[in-house]
Amino acid sequence: MNLLFRKTSLKFLFQNFNGKKNKTKKQIENSKKPIENSKKMLEKIKQEKKNKHKIKKTVQNKKETKENLNVSNIEENKENNGKKKEQKPKHKRQIKKTKFRLFKTKRNEEEKQKEEQQKVEQKEEKEQIRDIDKQYSDNPLMVTEYVQNIFENMQKEENSLQGSKDYFEKIQTQINPLMRKILINWISEICNEYNLHSETLYLAVNYIDRFLSKNNITKRKLQLIGITCLFIASKYEEIYPPDLDEFVDLCAGTYSREEVLDCEIKLCNSLEFKLTALTAKHFLRRFIIASEYDFKLVLLANYLCELQLLEYTFIQFSPSIIAASCVALSNLITKKTNVFDSTLEFYSNHKLIELKSCMFELLKLFRQASSQKFNFPFKKYSKEEMHQVSQIELDPNLDVFFSEIGMNKN
Repeated sequence: MNLLFRKTSLKFLFQNFNGKKNKTKKQIENSKKPIENSKKMLEKIKQEKKNKHKIKKTVQNKKETKENLNVSNIEENKENNGKKKEQKPKHKRQIKKTKFRLFKTKRNEEEKQKEEQQKVEQKEEKEQIRDIDKQYSDNPLMVTEYVQNIFENMQKEENSLQGSKDYFEKIQTQINPLMRKILINWISEICNEYNLHSETLYLAVNYIDRFLSKNNITKRKLQLIGITCLFIASKYEEIYPPDLDEFVDLCAGTYSREEVLDCEIKLCNSLEFKLTALTAKHFLRRFIIASEYDFKLVLLANYLCELQLLEYTFIQFSPSIIAASCVALSNLITKKTNVFDSTLEFYSNHKLIELKSCMFELLKLFRQASSQKFNFPFKKYSKEEMHQVSQIELDPNLDVFFSEIGMNKN
C-alpha cells in the first residue's frame, strides 16, 4: 500500500510538474507574440517609408524626363524653325529673364527684316539711278573713278569756309544788305565786261562775305574791299587776269594802286590765306549733268544761281543746297516730269524736302527780278543769246507744288 501510494503520488507530482512546464511554455510563447507583432509593425513602417521615398524619386525622375524632353523639343524647334524658345523656368526671376530674351530675339529678327528690306530698296534705287560719269569714262581729266568720292568730301567741308549768317546784325554798323547788293551787282557787271569766268564772280562774293563776317568797315571802304576781292579771285581763277591798273581805273580814281595792294594784304591775312573755297558753282555743273537737261535748263539754273548772289538771306543755305534747289526749280519752271528724281537725290545727297525753303525763296526772287532796281543778272539773261530765260512766264499753279511738299508760305 505504501508502495502504491508512493507510486501514485509520484505520478501525480510528475503530471503536475509537466503541466506547469507546459503552462510556462505557453505563457512564454504568448509573451513573445506582442514583441513579434511590434517588430512586424516596425518592418511594415520601414517598408512604407521606403516605398514613399521610391515614389518621390520616380516623380522627380518623371519631371526631369519631362524637362529634358522640353529642352530637346526646344532644340529641335530651333533647328527646324529658327525660333529661340527656352525651358519653362521655376522661379519668377528666371521667367522675367526668359521673357526678356524672347523679346530681344523678336526685336533682332524685326531689325534684320528691316535691314533686308532697306537693302532690297537700295538695290532697286540703284537700278533706277543713271550712271552720269559713264559718258566721260574716256576723258582722264574727269577722273570718273574718283569723282563721286571727291564730291562727297566736298559736301562734308563746304560750310567750313563760308560767311557768317548774321554778320550785319552782329558786326557791321555802317553798312547794310542793300549796300552789299549794289556792290555785288557792280562786280557782276565787271565780270561780264571783261569776260571773266563765273567761278571768279562766285569766289569774289565768298571773299567779301568772309571778310565782312570778321571786320567792321566804313561805307567808303566797301567798294575798295569789293574790287580787291575781285582782283584776288581773278588771279586765282583766270589764266590771263586783268591788270591791277585796270581795276584801279574801274573805281574812277577813288582809290590808288597802293591802297588796293594794302587792302589785298589785309584781306589775305583776315582770310588766313585760305583762298580755295567751295561755292554753289562747283556743285551746279554736276547736278545739271545728273538731271535730264537741255540748253535752256542749263541757262535757267545758272541765272537763278547768279541771282541769289545778290541777296544776303541766301548765306543761310549751304552751296550744295543752293545748287540743287536751282536745278530742281529749273525743272519745275520748264515743266519737266521729274523735278527731283532718284538720280538727282543720289548725286546731290539731298532730298526734295530739304530744298523746299530755298526753292521757295528762289521762286520769289525770280518773280521780283524784273521790278528790282539793281538786277544785272536779269538783264544779262533776258538777251536772245540766253534764250530769254529770265522772262519765262511762270505757271500760276506752281504754288500747288510747294503745298504738296509741305511748304508754308509767308
